[in-house]
Amino acid sequence: MSSAADETVEFLQPDNEDLLSVISSQQSQTSLTNRTVDLTPHTDESRLKYRNQILYCLEKYQITILATEIGIEDLQLPQYLQELGWHTKGTIGVVEPHNDPSISLAEKIIFDKEFVDPEESKIKRLSEDSLLRELFVDPILTTYGVVIIDEVYKRSILTDTILALLKKIVRKRGSLKVILVSNTKEASFLKEYFDQKKLKNDKTSSIILSIDDANLFQHIHYLNAACPDYVKKSVETILNIHKQQPVGGDIVVYLADEDEIADAMDLLRNYISAEHIKNLNYFKMCQTKNERQTVFFPKTEGKRNVVFTTKLYQKSVTQDRITYVIDSGFMEVEWFQAEKKRYNKLIVPVCKFTASLRAKWWSKHRAAKVFRLYTKEGYMALPERTLTEMRRSNLCTIVMYLKTLAVDNILRFNFPSAPPAKNLLAALEILNALEALNVQGHLTFPLGYFLADAPLPPMLGRMLFKSSELKCSDEILTIVSMLQVEPVFIITTNNVADSHKQVAKRIFEAAEGDLITLLNVYTAFVENGKSKEFCRKYYLSYRHLMRAVSLRGHLACSVLNKYHLRLISCHGDLEKILRSITAGYFMNIAYLHPTGVYRGLRCGSELYVDRDSSIYTLTQPKYLTYCDLWERSKKTFMQNVTVIKPEWLSELAPHYYKEKSVNPDLKK
Repeated sequence: MSSAADETVEFLQPDNEDLLSVISSQQSQTSLTNRTVDLTPHTDESRLKYRNQILYCLEKYQITILATEIGIEDLQLPQYLQELGWHTKGTIGVVEPHNDPSISLAEKIIFDKEFVDPEESKIKRLSEDSLLRELFVDPILTTYGVVIIDEVYKRSILTDTILALLKKIVRKRGSLKVILVSNTKEASFLKEYFDQKKLKNDKTSSIILSIDDANLFQHIHYLNAACPDYVKKSVETILNIHKQQPVGGDIVVYLADEDEIADAMDLLRNYISAEHIKNLNYFKMCQTKNERQTVFFPKTEGKRNVVFTTKLYQKSVTQDRITYVIDSGFMEVEWFQAEKKRYNKLIVPVCKFTASLRAKWWSKHRAAKVFRLYTKEGYMALPERTLTEMRRSNLCTIVMYLKTLAVDNILRFNFPSAPPAKNLLAALEILNALEALNVQGHLTFPLGYFLADAPLPPMLGRMLFKSSELKCSDEILTIVSMLQVEPVFIITTNNVADSHKQVAKRIFEAAEGDLITLLNVYTAFVENGKSKEFCRKYYLSYRHLMRAVSLRGHLACSVLNKYHLRLISCHGDLEKILRSITAGYFMNIAYLHPTGVYRGLRCGSELYVDRDSSIYTLTQPKYLTYCDLWERSKKTFMQNVTVIKPEWLSELAPHYYKEKSVNPDLKK
């Protein structure tokens, strides 16, 4: 199987006028019979060839692993299987991972119908989350004949969970056929995983089918020597490309985090101003969050776009104008700390797998030129890939999935990459504290089953459940829906617009915190007829607010009705709302230390209020609860804070707090 060619080159230096010669290694192509062929999947003849090979593998083996970089869409595999009558053996399921991490779990599940093609009556396209939830009612997928999972090589936490469950299912259902779309290196690992035999009568079989990729030559350029400042180097490379290459192609720049992107944009802005460059636009990816159809702004004749991003790949966009890729060689990873039960964000060198994903910008006619801001020796020294998500993530959601499927001994569950035991134990402790699991580790009723069924994070789900008891479920449901579609205020691109937005935002801000502010925004939006004009006036995202309206209706009709939870309004009684928030997020409490800095009540870490918070300019309250933490400039900030009273903690969570621990600075 061919891939982007490895090359030994001189890198485009800031003052050079030309690119030096490229020495490329010979590309190799392999098929099922390991012969060199000239066909590529982009031709009708090659499509038929590979389809027939896949069909042969489906007939002979239960699990077929496709080692390819092109995915299944170019082969039109689901449609081909339907034409041949495979749908008569059951639905053809196509599991397509969501590439946009900004979409919440609730949005993925509730709006999953957007991915169903009505013309393909026997082909069901669904997300990983939706497949896992189908297992709740059909544990061995009896309605499916073929399950195709795309992009397995990314090894997300949900992908690994599905693989572990499928390994059990195929042993129970010999008629179920599974197709895993991966790359060569992961394909070998997957075959070894599925071929592990635990029972003597286990007849599960798998095979790897290698598919020749598009025969595109790609220039990959490296530095001659390591650079001390890759942010500055990336800006210099942008300017050299812009000056020396035709304006026709856009540039995508990969940096590690948002701080680096902000620094690079400031530096590029200064260069553009000093050199009077008029035909260069620049943006950062988060300015178009959740707006897949406008990831790249419309092409302006005679101008080039530069897109700064931390994680953006070709399958996430709709336009094909990227001609140059600049890879800084660093990335940000989230690492769950089981001891503190929170995430840390670390900046680490990329792995070879991530570097290859960043380089894959090509069309049928050309491949993007890639400029890596590190040496060839540095690339060779990189690890093959970082630890999979399963080994560095909070496992609460996964534990809830498995408990719903009656998996008792989670510590011995056969994941493709076993998570650390401390992470699993931390998840069990959190769910026990939320009263979702009892001391035996079983789901409680009704709270535990509600949290497993609701497409929400466990703490947010508990907040919604408890709001029914506190008679404010109508308002809490609104807050829950708004939290799933953030940001509700548009992201401004200049200081003037940002100042106007801040003024407009003050109309909705509440001294009780950010969640009450979100409630005020939704209420005002509905009272003003859900109009676009209202959103334009107050810098609100009309699309996100309409999704919140739709999401609220879905949650009310599905989850709340299923568990007979009535929608009850508190009619402006804010204390009931604040108590419900505390009942959900009682584990995320910060208190004001005598030094004037907030600290976590249980972990003791220093925490800060974000400048965008509604209480940022107010007198500091003594106690806060927060929905999440995020890091910037080596500080940890609280996201979506709410003002609470300390006495509520021992009242709403007596199993977690004792009266004497509410005030840690009170002398004994």
